[in-house]
Amino acid sequence: MLQLFQSNSFPTLFFVFVGIIFLILFFTVFKKPEKVKLVGSFGLVFCIAYAIYGLVPALSALEASGGDVSTVLVYGALKIMAFQIFCGLVLYLISLFLRIALKRADF
Repeated sequence: MLQLFQSNSFPTLFFVFVGIIFLILFFTVFKKPEKVKLVGSFGLVFCIAYAIYGLVPALSALEASGGDVSTVLVYGALKIMAFQIFCGLVLYLISLFLRIALKRADF
């Protein structure tokens, strides 16, 4: 996992956006608790869209080269894409847990 963060190809802008969404998620708990699941869903959709957005140029380069690309490059791109989707799922799960905790606190 640490190797992903240390590589130059890993999208740091992605983590800035995920961090901002994460902060918004926790601020929504205190300001508008009914919107927690909405923010989590937005985080999931954002991460999936960002992963697809990053995969399109990689597939275009693969198509332009005529299929003469190392499988290591393709697997590296898929690994980063899977990690981005995993981050979105974690954001969504955190929002679901926060929503459950808020519902239980209402009793």
